[in-house]
Amino acid sequence: MRPLTEIRQGGRAIVLEVAVSGVHGVRMAGMGILPGVRVTVLRNGKRKALLLECGRSIFAVARALALTVSVEEEA
Repeated sequence: MRPLTEIRQGGRAIVLEVAVSGVHGVRMAGMGILPGVRVTVLRNGKRKALLLECGRSIFAVARALALTVSVEEEA
């Protein structure tokens, strides 16, 4: 288990936990970033937002928010 921010560009991972609540938790759920969901990291710049593909949608997620998402990288 590792934070989403550690997944390299082009990597795929399964969300294990989203450790944020309130408005940010609702936002993540609204984007479909929930436990059990597969995400693909389209862009992971070291100081910029992550660009994620989740289902048929693409989202930019702030780095600080992505740190709250624990994932398991797919081989």
